[in-house]
Amino acid sequence: MGTQPTLLLTGATGLVGRSLYRAAFQRWRVVVVTHRRAAGVLRRGDSAVAADLLAPGAAAALLDAVEPQAIVHLAALAALPACARDPALAQRMNVDVTARLARGAARDGCHLVFFSTDQVFAGDRTWPPDRAPGYREPDAPAPLHPYGESKVAAEHAVAASGADALLLRTALVLAPSADGTSGALDYVRGAAPGSEVRLFSDEWRTPVSVLDLARVVDAALERRLTGTLHVTGPQRLDRFALGQAIDAAFPVAEGAAPRRLLAVSQAELPGVRPRDVSLASDRLAAAGLPVPQPLAAALEELRRFADGARGTR
Repeated sequence: MGTQPTLLLTGATGLVGRSLYRAAFQRWRVVVVTHRRAAGVLRRGDSAVAADLLAPGAAAALLDAVEPQAIVHLAALAALPACARDPALAQRMNVDVTARLARGAARDGCHLVFFSTDQVFAGDRTWPPDRAPGYREPDAPAPLHPYGESKVAAEHAVAASGADALLLRTALVLAPSADGTSGALDYVRGAAPGSEVRLFSDEWRTPVSVLDLARVVDAALERRLTGTLHVTGPQRLDRFALGQAIDAAFPVAEGAAPRRLLAVSQAELPGVRPRDVSLASDRLAAAGLPVPQPLAAALEELRRFADGARGTR
């Protein structure tokens, strides 16, 4: 049996990275980059390496030490309020670190998969009647906030590096969280029985399961896919309707008071949020990549996945 190729994974302790590590990369020997949080349970043959990617020279030293054939770069300052409070840190984490990894990948001939976001778009489009809603890969980004701006700058840095790279823009990712309350899925799933859950009725997304995302990433790595790719669920719905679907898929215990879902407006929060960053993809099916499943099936698969994660603690 041949030696497995090495994949360097950043952001594996985050919301998406944690589940992605569990579900993907079975054909790789994965080296997980850690900094402030431990890597958790690793699969046999995988390893963790501590590195502060913000430190000068850290990215180049890491690549020299690991010598990966592929990099999956998820690490980011992703919270909109945090980026708004400290845009300089967002620049350092989201742009500078990405640029250094991309230059290293170009130097070493390493395949880079960089995770971007639907938040690079303004969300103010009116979709013509002859076109299904959703931003497609060629559409020009126009971010409304520092997080989106940093991700667009990072995309440009990757393109300028000359690396053999895939810019992977994800829709809202549904994934179970480590604390049981973070992210779009667990904001509802983890809410206490009888509690009030406030959800936007005027913000539209095309949510995708982390398990569907994992299948796409595996296939893209195998084919060494490059360019820009949107990974998006097939259904466009507002956050309140999404919350209703999650609530139905993850009901409270029998006899407990139901959660109380309340439709609210984006105007309740400070700052500017895109209204409709629904994504569409012209590349997924055309490239023969796995197409994400409808929401009901995705939530059922996530329920089994989350139950399995709970059983391993």
